Amino acid sequence: MKDPLCALHQCLVLVFLGCTFQLHCLAEDARVQAPRIQLRLAGRRNKGNEGRVEVYYNGEWGTVCDDEFSIATATVICKELGFIYAQEWVPGAKYGRGKGQIWIDNVRCTGAEKTLAACSSNGWGVTDCKHSEDAGVVCSEQRVPGFKFVNTLINDIEGKPLAKQPQPELHSFQIICFLEICAVLHALVNPDVK
Repeated sequence: MKDPLCALHQCLVLVFLGCTFQLHCLAEDARVQAPRIQLRLAGRRNKGNEGRVEVYYNGEWGTVCDDEFSIATATVICKELGFIYAQEWVPGAKYGRGKGQIWIDNVRCTGAEKTLAACSSNGWGVTDCKHSEDAGVVCSEQRVPGFKFVNTLINDIEGKPLAKQPQPELHSFQIICFLEICAVLHALVNPDVK
């Protein structure tokens, strides 16, 4: 029979490594997962398929700066809004200057992203732009057949405030992992108690 302390040590190492690996995977998922946003086209426009790009993030509507903006970025935005493709993007606040935050600057999309939030940028709210640099897009008039918004945020056209989205936390997992270690220790120290 193995030495009980050796068995305890091996068990604790395995539980610790398992928890660490799972915690690392959860942290990796949280880091890779794009924040939930809502998009809309606003400003002076002729049709519903064009306008200034506005983003609802962290409880507030804001705009996107035209620095490094591209047709690939416009494509991601148009597809996220349910249009088939982007016809063009327009710099220099063609659809009027927005108000509030400029949420995204130096946005770089490949065109394959499912959401604007997955594109690289300076970071949320990190900008040297003014609203005279608000970007706009012109999307195709054709919509994606059967398109439905999967985002549960409501487009705030009427000015009703939207609730802030909770941020994911890893603390509960850490507590569960600690409890698993305690249960293993208890079972090893008290093998007759069930």
